[in-house]
Amino acid sequence: MPEGTSEPDLAEAADNPTQEAQPEPEIPHSAPANSGSQSMETAPAPASLPEEPSPSPQSKEELMSPASREQFQAEQEADDSLQKAWAAARSTPPPLSSSNRSRFVVKQGLLYKETLSGGHQEDWHPQRQLVIPTKYRVKLLGLAHDHPSGHSGVNKTKDRLGKSFHWEGMGKNVANYVRSCEVCQRVGKPQDQVKAPLQPLPIIKVPFQRVAVDILGPFPKKTPRGKQYVLTFMDFATQWPKAVPLSNTRAKSVCQALADIFARVGWPSDILTDSGTNFLAGTMENLWKAHGVNHLVATPYHHETNGLVERFNETLGAIIRK
Repeated sequence: MPEGTSEPDLAEAADNPTQEAQPEPEIPHSAPANSGSQSMETAPAPASLPEEPSPSPQSKEELMSPASREQFQAEQEADDSLQKAWAAARSTPPPLSSSNRSRFVVKQGLLYKETLSGGHQEDWHPQRQLVIPTKYRVKLLGLAHDHPSGHSGVNKTKDRLGKSFHWEGMGKNVANYVRSCEVCQRVGKPQDQVKAPLQPLPIIKVPFQRVAVDILGPFPKKTPRGKQYVLTFMDFATQWPKAVPLSNTRAKSVCQALADIFARVGWPSDILTDSGTNFLAGTMENLWKAHGVNHLVATPYHHETNGLVERFNETLGAIIRK
């Protein structure tokens, strides 16, 4: 890219999804010049991507944290919820047509969904959406909805995201986010105030009765053994922490890491996680049931519920990145 050329960031993409693409952005969003006769018309994809959820952003600086193309690609590839899409994209999907109006493709290492959009056939036009892994979805919801000039409703927020991005269940996520927005609760109609509740947690005094678990990463550099993620573990009673390096975040890997920890300290009565797909997979649910563990899920968009382990994550993440 020529010097002095600025790339669109995620906030701009969410706010103005129809602007023209810059040439050779860090994360590509349009087909290469010689990729075919039909070019894809999409909004710019982000040059930098958010990492931590922030439902009520105050400024672009607070929203954005740098993430490399390699980090985003690694998160796409590791996300359990995207494995079927990856398989479809790698199986040489057929061209878009009246009988096949959508497909997943891989462009320069990133996963996209291509669609023939429009109502009547004469209005169809090709569109390419960057497929968003679980880690970045809450921040994107905030970028699309939380504007100082006025918070968008469900449909407008969904349309703004859909011009550039895709993930399964986006519509439901948008509806839940908008209806749990604190600002919208204060100014909205009483019948629209359906705020997602916090889950109060009692004080735990018995060691390893209740534990919290989360995952950090991917980090920019792998260890010599190929580890790029960290499983973090915290006991509520003693606040004893544990960190386990992982090569990936697939449910099988997470399951094995937890089994190793509990083999030393015993299985807890309760385990608290976020709503990430790696903690909600069938493999994990079978593990909980087999050992009589009650799985608690932190309320979406209210991350204070799992604040104990998240504070540990902030400290550990800062140390690892140094």
